[in-house]
Amino acid sequence: MKRLALLALLVAAGCTGSGTTTARTDDELVEDQAIAAEVNRALSRVEGVDRLKIQIEVVRGIVSLTGPVSDEASAKAACAAARRVDGVKGVRDLLERVDH
Repeated sequence: MKRLALLALLVAAGCTGSGTTTARTDDELVEDQAIAAEVNRALSRVEGVDRLKIQIEVVRGIVSLTGPVSDEASAKAACAAARRVDGVKGVRDLLERVDH
């Protein structure tokens, strides 16, 4: 019962593990969506990356990339392409290297 009360308190306070304690503004959401669209376009030009298998999440300009890539070189190229997009403040490489 105490755990449930603590969980309810944390959720109400906005501490749900997202790494932020305040909600994004509408402007931040729009900017993050625009960055995600540009990263998507940039990744479509990276060899060894199947854009349809890569998930892009952007929170306040920080891009997280997840999904499979063919090798380390492709992962580095994908992250570099994301970093070159205007508005990107950082890139979290969560890509899975899958050697064929």
